[in-house]
Amino acid sequence: MHSLISRWYRFFFFSQNKAYDIKECDWCSEVCSSDLGDVHVDLSFGGATVQVAKLAFKDLLLPWNDFYTGEFSRDKFLTHSVELPKRGNNYYALPFMVEGMALEANRKLMVDAGLGTKSAPAKPGSLDELYEFAKKTTMGSGDVKDVYGFSWNFTNFGDQQLFCAINSLGGKAYNADGTPNLEGSELVDIFRFIKRVTMDGYGTKGTITDTNAGRSGLKAGTMAIIFEAASRAIEAKPALGDDAILLPFPGMEKNGTYIYAHNAFIPKATKVKEAVFAFMREQALGKEFARFGAEKFGKLPSMTRNYAGLSADFTQIQQWLANPKTVGDHPWVEGAKLNGYIWEIEQELVSSDITAEEAA
Repeated sequence: MHSLISRWYRFFFFSQNKAYDIKECDWCSEVCSSDLGDVHVDLSFGGATVQVAKLAFKDLLLPWNDFYTGEFSRDKFLTHSVELPKRGNNYYALPFMVEGMALEANRKLMVDAGLGTKSAPAKPGSLDELYEFAKKTTMGSGDVKDVYGFSWNFTNFGDQQLFCAINSLGGKAYNADGTPNLEGSELVDIFRFIKRVTMDGYGTKGTITDTNAGRSGLKAGTMAIIFEAASRAIEAKPALGDDAILLPFPGMEKNGTYIYAHNAFIPKATKVKEAVFAFMREQALGKEFARFGAEKFGKLPSMTRNYAGLSADFTQIQQWLANPKTVGDHPWVEGAKLNGYIWEIEQELVSSDITAEEAA
């Protein structure tokens, strides 16, 4: 069985049992960008829901419906991660890891700025409070600060970041038909916050040119608070230790977060579906890989049974993910275009005289 394994997933699987004859062929983007369906692989890891949606729409994938039986029935997974990536009655994406959005912060920088204590760091209760957090933790003068108080990612987490913020603030992220809701007052509030915190010099524009500027700054101690995947806090622990913490975006404790999955999918050309199923059940959804992904990279298990024994570092994000109000990835065929549109607007917002009202 040949598998395209994206990024660091290969580091685990290629050091484990070789019985499935998994070979490194290329990045998963080869499948995600293919219009042919004939990519000479049987399983691909790492596809986002919007990427899978495009392939499913073109009828290039096999469904996972038969996989979800017994101890792997759909109710054993986090609901949003399983139920959202489907077309009609067919499930074309199998989530093997999930992530949730949150604020990641440097506790020492916060405490030094008077924002709570080490045992009880302050939590922003509103966008105005988050602005004040950014202002108080920013250090330095001039166009480039020594420490920025806040980072919004202008080239990654497009719909995830924006719709998480809308949902956390109590707004409606999606319409009844699953289309994005871009009409609520929360959108203007968010855009007003982004423009204000950035133009006042407390938020960095660094992610416009470097999508990793926020996470790199958090690790380096030059970024106090970022709004990205919760896994960024775990990534920062080797550098910051216990001072790398999670905070809820305003309203998140009440209204939940945004869940998105790292998916596996099966090109239609495969001839070894049962081997693919066996590999997923015995390896990718096993406790060993769940522990590896969580503790080393902050990626959480998609199956609820694999949460037992994880570090207390994951308690908060688990609670937010489990909130019934949490929203998640929708299988939009043109999801990539939507993200591009969001980034274009957000970048213009902090690089021109356009107002929040005009941007919304």
